[in-house]
Amino acid sequence: MNSTSSKDSIDATVRGHHLLCLLAFESTQQYGEFASAFASMKALYLSPDSTFEVVVGNDDACAVCDYYSKEVGCTSPEDGPEPRVRSLDEMVLGILGMKPGIWKTREIHSRLSTLTPQRTDSVCGHCPWHLSGGCSKRLFDSIGKL
Repeated sequence: MNSTSSKDSIDATVRGHHLLCLLAFESTQQYGEFASAFASMKALYLSPDSTFEVVVGNDDACAVCDYYSKEVGCTSPEDGPEPRVRSLDEMVLGILGMKPGIWKTREIHSRLSTLTPQRTDSVCGHCPWHLSGGCSKRLFDSIGKL
């Protein structure tokens, strides 16, 4: 279970489904501030000593996304609406056996090592990034290097 309890030591806030996306993410110029925020979060995520607040809902990358609205959450035509994105957060936390809270990345990484392509396909199968190809390979290649 998550062993860190102080919000003062949090490196970043990450929504549940981004726990998978971060490992498959490749930075592009196309998505501006969101890509920069995601790249920064990924760098932290690769360090076993980083601390994340894992949430169902808005995270540090969402906060700078052009499709994020404070009033309704995610409005992305590809990823939204917010209730759908929250259900993805909950599904990923479920397959990882996690609850929202404060987590060291080494604890998250140990849970990622139990994933199979079949389990991630059940969550990611309709994601446009996953469907575009390469995402699953990058995810599992990254998990293998943790």
